[in-house]
Amino acid sequence: MRMLMALTALLLLACAGPAPGHGVQHSASQEGTAIRASYDDGNPMAFCDFAVFAPGEDLEYQTGITDRNGGFAFLPDTLGIWRVTVDDGMGHLVQADIEIGPQGLASGGSAVRQDRLSAAVVGVSVIFGLWGLWMMFARRSRHQKQETGA
Repeated sequence: MRMLMALTALLLLACAGPAPGHGVQHSASQEGTAIRASYDDGNPMAFCDFAVFAPGEDLEYQTGITDRNGGFAFLPDTLGIWRVTVDDGMGHLVQADIEIGPQGLASGGSAVRQDRLSAAVVGVSVIFGLWGLWMMFARRSRHQKQETGA
């Protein structure tokens, strides 16, 4: 009986050929919209997170990471204004509205970003605000020590 099972197993293995599960293919297209994000100094926003939102949608249409040149591409499937965000995770965020018309990209859209002057003003304001809070607590502490006679 064991010999019969061994011969059956050997016969099945000998007759077995490759078992293809499914095939794959690819296609190349000149359609689509390519985006390239960069910093103010011209350096690319390389390997940063990006998200693409279809018109009127809050759920991401596509997400990913930019390439070493700060670029990525997507294939819009509907007309309208697409929202694109690129975030480097260190406080730099680009948000752009890209209008897709009947002939493809109708306009480069508008980018929302924080310029250096406003960033400097905010930074100085935060520093002065923190300094003011520190001075207020230091003065209160000094005043309480004087009242207690310490």
